[in-house]
Amino acid sequence: MKLKWPKSVTIRGAIIGGVFVIVAAIITVIGPIIFNDNKNEEPTVPEEDLVVSNVRPIIDQRTRIHESFTIVEGKGTVKTGILSAFWEVLLSNNGANDLSVIMYDLVQVDEDFPSISYTHMKQGLYTLEDGALIPVQFPITIPAGVTKALFLRVGITMDEKAYQLVKSKFASEQRVTLEMIINFLRLNELDFYGNAFTEDDAGIYSLPPIDEIKEQVFGVSFETGRGTKAVGIVSWYRHGLFQNALRSN
Repeated sequence: MKLKWPKSVTIRGAIIGGVFVIVAAIITVIGPIIFNDNKNEEPTVPEEDLVVSNVRPIIDQRTRIHESFTIVEGKGTVKTGILSAFWEVLLSNNGANDLSVIMYDLVQVDEDFPSISYTHMKQGLYTLEDGALIPVQFPITIPAGVTKALFLRVGITMDEKAYQLVKSKFASEQRVTLEMIINFLRLNELDFYGNAFTEDDAGIYSLPPIDEIKEQVFGVSFETGRGTKAVGIVSWYRHGLFQNALRSN
């Protein structure tokens, strides 16, 4: 260990009992005293910057319905269905270094549907490879400055009437997309949540005002190996693009 002395010091003292005693030291120091040249200091690790940059519903993928039961006010327990729906989630690494996503989670967060989780709600996370959706294998590496598209499949709770209509219409269909179900229900003037469509004189369908629409809202979260988290809101209308698409048809 090498000790580097200051280049300039001024020392004052006094003789007390034949001994020179230092009473004030180092008034001016040019150049610090350095031990080991600070070689033991740990390097600074850049912070991760992971964000959910966009979420939008996808309607052209094949869907399925799991039969279920739910409690309806005034009716008690009724038979309904859990409808599979996809959202495209764009996950962006805005940091300077590559990062590794090791897990995701999904919870329901809206007061209209108070259950945090239920059977068939969390149906997986996928990537698109050669035109096919493939289940994600963790960890997912996202290079610095890159946005990765992931596809989140969620089971949404259907309205009782909508479920019965869809069940009777598509009972024998082998390949049904969400778009087919949406269009069929619109002809019956409702959506899968039971919201009523209205048709004007020009044949344009519209929904109630956005603040009156009933729908489920979910929170999707992603976590890296270093514990950094990114959270996005998932819904069909309020936090998606589908409402605008409907109004422009």
